[in-house]
Amino acid sequence: MAYLQALQTLDAGSDPATAAVPLRRRDLLAQSDQLLGRLQWDAVQGRQFLEQHFQRSSRQQLSDSQLLQFNMLLEGELIGV
Repeated sequence: MAYLQALQTLDAGSDPATAAVPLRRRDLLAQSDQLLGRLQWDAVQGRQFLEQHFQRSSRQQLSDSQLLQFNMLLEGELIGV
């Protein structure tokens, strides 16, 4: 599905080989697991952060782009932004 969406965003006549390779959901979830671990947050802290920023109680409720944004927010927490 992610590949189809990437292709649909291309302009007519564009080379499909130039489409960005989408991140796989499994990789995004694994990355957020790592970030949460590095932050040493338990499930409650992670859920509170998720609810604060996305009004969702589970990462499964996020789209792939929202999950990527969630990971970027977690990275920001790591560097103290």
